[in-house]
Amino acid sequence: MSHTSYENARARVQRSELAVPGSAPKMFEKALNSAADFIFLDLEDAVSPNDKVTARENVIKALKEMDWRGNGKTISVRINGLDTHYMYRDVVEIMCQAGEFVDTLLIPKVGVSGDVYMVDCMVNQIEQERGLENKVGLECLIETALGMVNIEEIAQSSKRLEALHFGVADYAASLRARTVVIGGLNPDYPGDQWHHGLAKLVATCRAYGLRPIDGPFGDFNDPEGYIDAAKRGAAIGIEGKWAIHPSQIEYANDVFSPPAKEVEKAHRIIEELKKAAAEGKGAAQLDGRMIDAASEKMAENIINIAKEILTKYGVETPKGGIAYSPENAKDMATELGGDMWVVKAQIHSGARGKAGGIIVCNSHQEVSDAANTLLGKTLVTNQTGPEGLTVSRIYVEEASDIKKEYYLGLVFDRSTESIMVVASSEGGMSIEEIAKEKPESIIRAKVEAAVGMQSFQAREIAFALGLEAKAISRCAKAIMGCYKAFSSSDATMVEINPLILTGDDHILALDCKMSFDDNALYRIPEIAELRDKTQEDSKETYAHDRGLNYIALDGDIGNIINGAGLAMASMDMIQLAGGQPANFLDVGGGATPEKFVKAFKLISGDPKVKVILINIFAGINRCDWVAQGIVDALNQITIDQPLVIRLAGTNVNEGMKILKDSKIDYIEASTLEEAANKAVAALKDMENK
Repeated sequence: MSHTSYENARARVQRSELAVPGSAPKMFEKALNSAADFIFLDLEDAVSPNDKVTARENVIKALKEMDWRGNGKTISVRINGLDTHYMYRDVVEIMCQAGEFVDTLLIPKVGVSGDVYMVDCMVNQIEQERGLENKVGLECLIETALGMVNIEEIAQSSKRLEALHFGVADYAASLRARTVVIGGLNPDYPGDQWHHGLAKLVATCRAYGLRPIDGPFGDFNDPEGYIDAAKRGAAIGIEGKWAIHPSQIEYANDVFSPPAKEVEKAHRIIEELKKAAAEGKGAAQLDGRMIDAASEKMAENIINIAKEILTKYGVETPKGGIAYSPENAKDMATELGGDMWVVKAQIHSGARGKAGGIIVCNSHQEVSDAANTLLGKTLVTNQTGPEGLTVSRIYVEEASDIKKEYYLGLVFDRSTESIMVVASSEGGMSIEEIAKEKPESIIRAKVEAAVGMQSFQAREIAFALGLEAKAISRCAKAIMGCYKAFSSSDATMVEINPLILTGDDHILALDCKMSFDDNALYRIPEIAELRDKTQEDSKETYAHDRGLNYIALDGDIGNIINGAGLAMASMDMIQLAGGQPANFLDVGGGATPEKFVKAFKLISGDPKVKVILINIFAGINRCDWVAQGIVDALNQITIDQPLVIRLAGTNVNEGMKILKDSKIDYIEASTLEEAANKAVAALKDMENK
């Protein structure tokens, strides 16, 4: 071992780093409540020149008014490049007005050590002048060939320096590399073309005590690509990765967190260390080696229902099966046997019984009649909204001898970063009703995701439900089975209501509802096969199947935007202008003509949409490519709604020229505010005609 060593930078958990545009303050609250370890409020690439000053004001306000540290976040600000006139004001105003609230400053496009020294001097002088006790750290983005060549010199340039980030997009441009997806692999290269840069960055960081962090992966519709890139980085020592979309946070946290087996070992290590300390020993061993402590895992979003999953994990359910016609239902009842059955509408909603969606039958003919009544019927519950959901399939099951009804649910509790088990002795009604009418009956138990549910926790819940001794072990088994189904199926919610105690003291899941992380369905195809598209909004299904991020809303101004943050900002601006957005539609960074055709078909086919607003900020993309895509798309399809187009960013002048030279009829806007105002004005003109 060399006698020369460097002190490690301040330790921070930095598995996931969420990038948030400073020009999109509406996104700050979501970032604050996200699962990201690190948040950087961006003043550089994500902010257009016209918005730089406003973005800086937004960031300063957010630093001062939002409790980032109290929510477990490390908060950073990416300042503008040293070659711009914005950088000086960024550092001065942030440090002078909010220096005590910021943890680090991220310096982009660092090329030489002098770049870091300049910012270090400014921060140091402001801290001294203002008497700030909080010492702000520095982080550097290595995203140019010059920076990579000088990386060792940069790593030693400041005692404030904590981390080096690999900025793959600008690095690729600096090398004039041929890229397909930001951070992705080029099929023409035999391996990972970014390995050299990442490996050099990791080695430098480890030598000089810094944290190595990987930058963005551009296609947030490709979770497998993101996870693969993160795993490649983790394999060589990368500690964390950027998330340019909230959906990527959980993948980063997962990849850069040690798995549950290591956590279990960590607990054993702690016990061994305690024993060693009690015996006066200075060290301990476990399985012949030393192992470090570990952390937690999590996941995200929605799709379907299935009792079969619970049965697979040892939770007893009544015998039954799916039917699609009265004849199927009658045959199912015959197959089940017995003299009483229950026919249930299969829709994505609770409270079906109150809406007439559950029918008890005493004969095969009654089963057939019940199926005939329910199939094709629109059920309206307190969870579906007034439009209701159409029943396209039913579930026929044997009737149960109900002695007592209970409630059991498992959900993610992001505030405590754990899985929350909620139970009640008052089943058969919604958890909202239970909370309102009998809140004292609600039992809560927190499960650490990294450790998993322990059998004693399940028994404690069963005891608290007031079960008799002979039913407690069966209830504990059911609770453990629900947890296994939750964790093994990438579920985000499991709800059994009611969980029943039968006349012979068995515990059955009489009715179950589950939601799954749709980003993880590729790992569990048997669950993906349960998807019932008839229970989904047809427009959202169309968009999902074509790679578009779409959510239907109630307004009349359709949106086609690139980037989730810009989409949310656009919707907010429409409302400020007096209108209502009809949708959230993010076409992503690669806005090709094909994507625009799909987007126009989706939006123009919505009878609620009276005006269409296109708002594109080209950073990864180029305005001329986008403009040509719009023109090509409108040459293929015809739209009847007024069209407002706002382009900004790379090659905006070339893009606007393409639009003007084309024969398409559109309304031009140069800013987001102007675009929103013109869209609302166009809507009013139509209404007045």
